[in-house]
Amino acid sequence: MAEPARSARVAQLIDLIPLATLRLTAAADRLHEAAAISAAERSSLLALAQHGPRTVPQMAAARPVSRQYMQRCIDALESRGLVAAKRNPAHARSVLYAVTAKGDALVARLRAAEAPALAHLCRGLTAGEIAAATKVLDHVCAALLPHALRGEAE
Repeated sequence: MAEPARSARVAQLIDLIPLATLRLTAAADRLHEAAAISAAERSSLLALAQHGPRTVPQMAAARPVSRQYMQRCIDALESRGLVAAKRNPAHARSVLYAVTAKGDALVARLRAAEAPALAHLCRGLTAGEIAAATKVLDHVCAALLPHALRGEAE
């Protein structure tokens, strides 16, 4: 495929991402209404569960969102006992946040509730197509990191 055609296909993909994001957020909000957790809080909780304890600035940079926005998400999770602050051995003033046992239990319930929706999303797609889409989105996300945009190594 010629370079202009490939660029046009990538542009089509990128144009779909905001729509997919909005629809996924709305679906997550509906699906988890009973758990009273927003899509942003769910995403923050799942990221902590997957990656382990992190500081608010680390979590904000990974998104990327403002530190203040991330702090509000973490504060909401902490007020419900889903995450807890821990001493950070690498930094005296920036605490680490970790998922609590109550948070782990909610993560398990969220994942169980999402399983049928994920199965629905997979219908009509082969494992190879899903792997290819994942590879492309991983590439786009990595290419859009600030250091990559400046042409610097990580």
